[in-house]
Amino acid sequence: MSRSASEAVVEDGAILRNRCYIHKLPVEILAQIFLAVLHAIPQNARFKAVVPLVLTHVCPIWCGAAIESKALWTVIPIVSTSITRLYLKRSHPLTISVQYSYSKFTRRTRYADAFRCVLDDPTRVRELIHEDNWDDWFDEEEYEKQNEWDDEMFCRFPAPSLGKLQLVQLGAEVLRTRTFNDVFFPALIDLRLDYCVLPSGNQPMTITTSSLTYLDLYHCENFLAFLAEAARHLSSLRGLKINEHFMAEPHHGALSPIEFSGSLRLLALYSTSMTALSFFQASRIPLHSTVHVTSIDNARLEGPEEDIFARETSGFRVAMLAVNVFDRISQAVRAGYTSYCMTIADVQNDATEIKIFMRSPRRSTSVHDLDFDEPDQSCITSLILAHRLREYHIDQALTTLLKALAPIKTIPGLRTVPTLAISLSSLHQTAYQLVCERLSECAPQTTEIALGSPGLITVLGEAESLDVFPSLKMVSLTPDVAIDKHAIMEARGIRKGLRFVRQDLLAQFPDHSLPLENEMY
Repeated sequence: MSRSASEAVVEDGAILRNRCYIHKLPVEILAQIFLAVLHAIPQNARFKAVVPLVLTHVCPIWCGAAIESKALWTVIPIVSTSITRLYLKRSHPLTISVQYSYSKFTRRTRYADAFRCVLDDPTRVRELIHEDNWDDWFDEEEYEKQNEWDDEMFCRFPAPSLGKLQLVQLGAEVLRTRTFNDVFFPALIDLRLDYCVLPSGNQPMTITTSSLTYLDLYHCENFLAFLAEAARHLSSLRGLKINEHFMAEPHHGALSPIEFSGSLRLLALYSTSMTALSFFQASRIPLHSTVHVTSIDNARLEGPEEDIFARETSGFRVAMLAVNVFDRISQAVRAGYTSYCMTIADVQNDATEIKIFMRSPRRSTSVHDLDFDEPDQSCITSLILAHRLREYHIDQALTTLLKALAPIKTIPGLRTVPTLAISLSSLHQTAYQLVCERLSECAPQTTEIALGSPGLITVLGEAESLDVFPSLKMVSLTPDVAIDKHAIMEARGIRKGLRFVRQDLLAQFPDHSLPLENEMY
């Protein structure tokens, strides 16, 4: 006997209700659910009856699931007090994630009131995330409207469930009164401060939370003095990211040592060259940490229509930057580390990156000792130097690179590095010759070079360049490098035993050698 239509609908609905989960909802369905929720909120804020959610535009099964599920309501939008209270009620007692925007604290009080409503019970807050369009900050008329912003809104902590916190536009006095410790923030893992004035001196900011793993400082003032006081207390810190505006005032006066704990795995510094020099001269960074440095002293609009933003590193500080950043390589070599790769590559259209890979002497024998985030126990040190638009300032790009490579050749551990990777565009042949000679002085025992541009092939085919990379055995080309059969044959004729390969063919043809036979092109 066939089922009736109503029976089929009921049975199919029961199956869907049992098998489907909120996190698998299509985006369109979610949009309709929240649109219906928005329409269901009473216009009169003093209406105290239970809000009836009449969701007529979506599947009844999903409507029921949305109403019954608390997890769906834990990401709270800051729109108005009535909407915020609805989300807080529906999600109770689960912890909540809140996203706010500094630029929306305008003369209208609705946004600020909704935000204060969320912070009335900070014990439920799991994440307090700042999301903003920074372009709005450069609109003077809009920026002056931020009179509803109140630093004291953040005085209602402690927050025992808070794991991620992003604060913006807080002054030194406010931060000095905040106590980031295990009593107030026992679960805090990720802290980001944007456009804040960090306190220093006799009354520094107290930050001793043992659970803090990631710290991000974006365009903050006094961050060097702040780190000198705070770094030694952050025993679990694994990642530190610092982004300084290129027009920031440099640090003046003596700087106390900045001591990082052995837990630090990643340090990313984007700053002016003067700040970078001060930082590395004062810092004690664990050798096993990966360090990325970008030094920018100026930025301007360039190009035919002056519509391309180009960065620049001060030329007379390039060599000193290389000395201070890569000095840790010498220390690592003395501690038993070995260098296994160095790369030189273009970054965007206005900078060049020098990157050195080191392998730790540690060899774990127990599975409990392994760091699964870094299975080979290796670390990286990289330095990005800007030289304005490469297309229009190729000579400046070459000069910047040569200045940086000059002190690197004095690092003893690099002389035995087996692998180089080079990807430089726009250089003329004479420039390639100079770069290759300098790199050969840095790493004379290199046996393999990976090329992302063809310029080096011609250099290897010149008789007067035989002393450039004298130990070279193999050159691997990326798929986008055009194969110049004549240049390859010239190089192979002069350097006996030199092998050219394509990186994309090595897996399938491990023994192949360029140039290939005609039928393989």
